[in-house]
Amino acid sequence: MGIIFLLLSIITSSFIVLYFKYIERFRYPLSPVIAVNYLTCVLCGAIHSPEFVENIASVDSSIVLFGTVLGGLFIGIFFCIGYLTQKAGAGFVAILSKMCVVIPVLFSVFYFGEKIGGWNILGVGFALLSILLIQFKKGDPSDSGIKISLPFALFSALVFFGSGAIDTALKVFDVYYSHQLSESNFMMLVFGSAAIIGVGVLLYMYLRRIISFSMASLFAGVFLGVLNYFSILFLLKTLNYMQASLFFPLNNIGMVLTVCLLGILLYKECYTPLNYIGIVLAFASIILLSI
Repeated sequence: MGIIFLLLSIITSSFIVLYFKYIERFRYPLSPVIAVNYLTCVLCGAIHSPEFVENIASVDSSIVLFGTVLGGLFIGIFFCIGYLTQKAGAGFVAILSKMCVVIPVLFSVFYFGEKIGGWNILGVGFALLSILLIQFKKGDPSDSGIKISLPFALFSALVFFGSGAIDTALKVFDVYYSHQLSESNFMMLVFGSAAIIGVGVLLYMYLRRIISFSMASLFAGVFLGVLNYFSILFLLKTLNYMQASLFFPLNNIGMVLTVCLLGILLYKECYTPLNYIGIVLAFASIILLSI
């Protein structure tokens, strides 16, 4: 079952990356898309876990606080990703958010004491290098001409460490809290907190006439929300069967390869020799991580 959940996690995460390209291409305003996305996640959770209210009332308050803070981190990182995508392009953000895999891996090894062999360490190194090589595109605005400023550096650091913190927090839930609260109930808590913050920000921007609504952006948010809900659900399910120090590199590499192959098939994207070297390294890293 672990392999099935891993594959489902890779597929849903890959479609989120491709869907962000779609959102960027049609220039949908990010705030309503993000807010509706989390409202949709809550709706999916309500359908999947109708017993949420009854269960959440019986758990320790530390779990509620943990989930609420994580929900705020979720939506905060989404807004940071939106800012960086506008300033540096999707390629740069993709590299930054995937390179953060080193944070949950190190945390799992040194804090939880997960065992990782020499071949696995080499596999993690290959994974990081392959992500850089696959994402690098000649003439891509994310690879040149980026104006470094204090806000840009700050948001880049927030995306890198925030994305790593989210993955690490999901591992913490799996170890300490999953016996008290199911994955779907925990997701309802996290997404509910994110939805409240997102709707609050959206209402403020709408009342100040900073942004306007459109049916297209609302539908975009609904579709993103369905993908988002199931990507996190499958991630948590996989952590029940697989060490985090192996899961996160495999998940990220699988996602990069899937996006790469779909880019060739759907968008007729052309790749450089460096990209193909990255693809070979990605397959090598999967073999090494599987040892």
